[in-house]
Amino acid sequence: MSDLTAPVGRLSFPDLDEPDHVTAARELRAMVDGLSVKMECRQDTRPVAKDDWKHKANAASVHCAITAPRLPDAVQVDYSAGIGIWLPALAKGTGRLAREIRDAGRPERWTKLYAMQGFLEKCRATWKPEPFDVIAACLRDSDALDYDGDFEAWASDTGFDPDSRKGEKTFRECERIGRAMKRLFGADFQKARELASQL
Repeated sequence: MSDLTAPVGRLSFPDLDEPDHVTAARELRAMVDGLSVKMECRQDTRPVAKDDWKHKANAASVHCAITAPRLPDAVQVDYSAGIGIWLPALAKGTGRLAREIRDAGRPERWTKLYAMQGFLEKCRATWKPEPFDVIAACLRDSDALDYDGDFEAWASDTGFDPDSRKGEKTFRECERIGRAMKRLFGADFQKARELASQL
């Protein structure tokens, strides 16, 4: 006879009001956490042209080396984020720099810090992205694999000039990153891509 008083396993239901991008982020983060990913970053000190989006967004750029047991070699990627991403990320910390950022004002007023360029440079130099954010961006870049090497079709769909050498270099780089993500996620690659596309 079975014991009807034995505790039943706890049932969990996702919040029915949770937005799709929050659910996708949670699921993708769990996948990434299960891959034992490690990442080392160093600041990208190359000069940025004034007409480049990175200059306009006061972006922080890093060069990352991603390693994981499933990857035979480290995957080298460049990752950039505008001030609206990296400054709030730093402000969430507990150290002195985080307190200085919070003391400078509310997030909607942080653009006033442009006048304090030295302070911004100090902040930018300490920022390191989370592996989750870099891998999610790499998964979105891996859409280039869908074009089976056809740069012109990819360029047409993404707004690049089909005659641009720079555009073709970007396409080949996205293919390289996509192949690495395919190795990293294995059978879960397509699911990971779908989740990343919802972020």
